[in-house]
Amino acid sequence: MFEATGYFCCLEAIQNACKHAGEGATLALRLRETAGTLTFDVVDDGRGFDARGRGLGAGFLNMADRLGALGGSLQVESAPQRGTTVSGAIPAGAGADAR
Repeated sequence: MFEATGYFCCLEAIQNACKHAGEGATLALRLRETAGTLTFDVVDDGRGFDARGRGLGAGFLNMADRLGALGGSLQVESAPQRGTTVSGAIPAGAGADAR
């Protein structure tokens, strides 16, 4: 179950970047499993936004809910003209008993 959650969160973050980062922006996806935790970063060098001055949209809230349900977390870092980084972490094997 944690693999599917990671997949859907990465997909949402990539779609957000494609929609909002702007023309010519580049995107990088990093996935890794270390110390029993699956982590991901979706990083773009696009327009960015004031993450502190504006509430997170429905997509970010959905990602946070999905990750939180498995004991994971979401972090969003962004600033105008400095791009956006969406990072998530999920304990490996989380939700395995739901199969």
